[in-house]
Amino acid sequence: MDAAIDDLTSTQRQWLEHIRRCDDEGNGTKAYAEAHGIKPANLYAWRGRLRRLDVLAPHQGGNTFIPVVLGAPPTPAPAATSYRLRFPNGLILEWENMGAEALAPLVARLARLS
Repeated sequence: MDAAIDDLTSTQRQWLEHIRRCDDEGNGTKAYAEAHGIKPANLYAWRGRLRRLDVLAPHQGGNTFIPVVLGAPPTPAPAATSYRLRFPNGLILEWENMGAEALAPLVARLARLS
């Protein structure tokens, strides 16, 4: 990847620096963009462009699977209800039979990663 960095334009290097600082701060793309007067959509777009140039690794920024351990389901188990949540960064969360009290901490954690 270092060879690809040497070939970047000054604009590409500027956006790469923003993305690296955003990832290092760990507060999320939206918070970083607001703090620096940048549109979040621009950061997302440049992240994609720089990935395609092989300057950024896929899924850079901490988007990973987070293990969730839940207690036994209530007896009798309710009818299966499925949900799907798509985040602006493309992350998709799917679940079944999970109450809001168990889901809220997970969604909050994922929101900080996006």
